[in-house]
Amino acid sequence: MIRALAIALVLLLGVIAWQRGSVWKAQASATSAAAGQKSAEDDLSAAQSEIGQLTTVVAKERADAKAANALAARYEKEKTNAQTESDRLVAELRAGNSRLHDRWQAAVHTAALSQAVASASQPDGGADDRYESAGRIIGAADQCDEGRCRHTHDSAEVSLDRLPPDPGFRGPRRGAGALGGWSPCR
Repeated sequence: MIRALAIALVLLLGVIAWQRGSVWKAQASATSAAAGQKSAEDDLSAAQSEIGQLTTVVAKERADAKAANALAARYEKEKTNAQTESDRLVAELRAGNSRLHDRWQAAVHTAALSQAVASASQPDGGADDRYESAGRIIGAADQCDEGRCRHTHDSAEVSLDRLPPDPGFRGPRRGAGALGGWSPCR
């Protein structure tokens, strides 16, 4: 009986050990499940936050696309209206129903009028100068024709500041005189 009692005691200790292991495993599973649930809740919260942000971005992109489409439609409408107006104006011009205004002509005529007033208010010294220069040139040519001109520059006094510049002039030659070699008898 002692043997039976010892066997019962060993069996009882085995059952107790087995139950302890099962309880320990159950507690470990419960702790693991709680941690997994917490992790899943955190993931769910992050996913919901991301969905909210993406929803905001999608709504903004749709609004931007709608605004861009409205702008493009307005541009196309205005472009079509401008082309229609241009075609209408060209047709009227060709038919002679419309004329273009020369608005810039007013500025040209005003400038011409201002120049005329300015020149009328001052004496014209240019005409007198041209008349005197022509007289000196004709006189010098007459002297050369008569043979009186022998490189005498006193008879054909010419003001150098009234002569046009000579592109071939290379400077006065030695012994050329005050006029740099110019002579009416050439």
